[in-house]
Amino acid sequence: LFAACEILHNEGYKGILGIADADFDNLEGISPPTISVLYTDFHDAECMMVKGLAFERVLTQFGSLEKLKKWQSAFGGDLREHVLLQCSNIGYLLWYSKTKSLELVLRNLEIDAFTDRDTLKVDLAKLVRHAKNKSSKHGLLDSELLKGIEERRNHSKDYWQIVRGHDFLDFLGYAFRFTWGTEQCLDITHDRLA
Repeated sequence: LFAACEILHNEGYKGILGIADADFDNLEGISPPTISVLYTDFHDAECMMVKGLAFERVLTQFGSLEKLKKWQSAFGGDLREHVLLQCSNIGYLLWYSKTKSLELVLRNLEIDAFTDRDTLKVDLAKLVRHAKNKSSKHGLLDSELLKGIEERRNHSKDYWQIVRGHDFLDFLGYAFRFTWGTEQCLDITHDRLA
């Protein structure tokens, strides 16, 4: 995208504009490498969607009103904010991995491996172990990764810049299957939620 927009800009084409996911660049003060490209306001385009009315529509379509009310009365708080806060742990770990070139693989995570089914809270120690196992990075110290998550958390609490929309949707899918709904796995895939 960047190269294509730069070529078109340099050749004098008018009205060329590309949009790229910001990832962590907004937090790190990094601008797009060409004036013909804008970054998303948040971490990525999916975050822009779930921050808006799409979230309520997804809750209505896939959530069980009874289960949602029961969960909220037990644990309180805003549902979107809860998902955002829990998913920020994945984002902080990814950001730390990138800043230290650890090459942790944080794609296609099994949310159930580190999230409590009832409270929908992420267990950081389990998240770190899951990431190490998926990445075959068994030599990394859990304590260092946990410290890295905290280090990144102290750097920024702008969760919309930290959280990947992909993780947000995967977390929602998990919640709709077990805690906030009764959906079957095949009915609540990432692609369908997206």
